[in-house]
Amino acid sequence: MRSEGDESEDKGIVEGRQETNSAACQCRESAICSQCGTAFADRRRTRDAVPKELDEMVCPACRRIANRYPAGYIEVKGPFFRKQRDEILNLVREVELQTRKEQPLERIMETVNDGDDMLITTTGVGIARRIGEALSRSYEGNLYFETPEDEEFIRVFWKR
Repeated sequence: MRSEGDESEDKGIVEGRQETNSAACQCRESAICSQCGTAFADRRRTRDAVPKELDEMVCPACRRIANRYPAGYIEVKGPFFRKQRDEILNLVREVELQTRKEQPLERIMETVNDGDDMLITTTGVGIARRIGEALSRSYEGNLYFETPEDEEFIRVFWKR
C-alpha cells in the first residue's frame, strides 16, 4: 500500500511493474510516443496533426506490450475456429483497425493459435470486448465476459 509522499507513486511503479494505464501518462504539454507515434496534445491522445517538436515518451499501450501486461484476454475455442481460422482472424484484425481509429491505445498485443484454440491479448478492455461481441454477432456461438472486481482487465470467452 502506498503512503502519502511515497516515491513509487510518482514513478508509476506498482508491485515491480511499470504502471501502464493512461492515468500514469499525464503529459504536461504535448508529447509523442517514441515507439508507435501516438501523439498526446493537451493530455489527450490524438492521431491528428500535431506540432513537429514534441517531447518523446512511451505511451501506456507500448509499455503494456513491452511489459507483457495485457488488459484483455480473448479465448476462442472449438473446432469451428480451425475450419474458419482465416476468416475469424480477418474479422479480429478489422475490429482492431476500427478500434484504433477511435482509441489509438487499444491494440492487439499477441495472437497465439493452438489447433482448435486461439488466445488474443490486448492493451485495453474495450477492444477485447469489441472482438468478443464481433465474433458473437458474426458467428453466434457462446460468449462470456469475466471482469474481476477491483481489476482493470477483462477475460472474454467465445466458443463454437
